[in-house]
Amino acid sequence: GWLTPTGAQTLMEWKVSDELRHRIEELGVKANFGTLTEAEDAEYRAYLDDAEVISLLQAKARRLSTGA
Repeated sequence: GWLTPTGAQTLMEWKVSDELRHRIEELGVKANFGTLTEAEDAEYRAYLDDAEVISLLQAKARRLSTGA
């Protein structure tokens, strides 16, 4: 009941900005090479956690929009 059709549509259309996507990719490369600082590691993990939550919300929004 908390997710309205308009809210669901907004969630489904939401995309990360190019700037943020670039930063996440940059951190990912550094993570792969093991060169993240402690602060960068925390930042990267926060982005990954946020991405997981957003993906779950978007999946819920898609189910709502299709009536499944």
